[in-house]
Amino acid sequence: MNGTSDMALDEYVKSNRKGKKRNSGASRRGGRVTTGRARNVRNAPYERQRPPKGNIDEQWSHDLFEDARQKKDSRQSVRRASNSNNNAKLIVENLFYEVTEDDLEELFSECGTVKKVILHYDRAGRSTGNAEVTFEDAKSAETALRKYNGQTLDGQQMRIRYAPVKPIQKVSS
Repeated sequence: MNGTSDMALDEYVKSNRKGKKRNSGASRRGGRVTTGRARNVRNAPYERQRPPKGNIDEQWSHDLFEDARQKKDSRQSVRRASNSNNNAKLIVENLFYEVTEDDLEELFSECGTVKKVILHYDRAGRSTGNAEVTFEDAKSAETALRKYNGQTLDGQQMRIRYAPVKPIQKVSS
């Protein structure tokens, strides 16, 4: 014990490590202990499929993104066009935080008479970037949705959709 008390702490730890074989703590952390060849085997139920490689001399395009975007747009156009409930209320999302209710009313009044604009705020009084715009008639709401959905307002692209229609509950007495 006399010889070890004169050593620095890191030297003492190194001298105790030399004789022991470490398992890199895998069993303590719940990891799998692997040996040699098995280390390179991927432990996944499915093989990852890689996209086909194209010609590097052609103009670059983000083909995976564009394809997904086109599918999404086609689904949204069907959903957007269906206003069978004559809904005159729109939900506007992804608004810049400095956009005001007056700005929205001015913008959407170009499509028809706006009845009400509600801009949502969090507890601290900051805009959440979501608003509800209610029109006098459903035709104006549809016009606004087609005209402004995907358009940029103050540097951010607006997402507009019809507000969900709440079912009318009959009160029985």
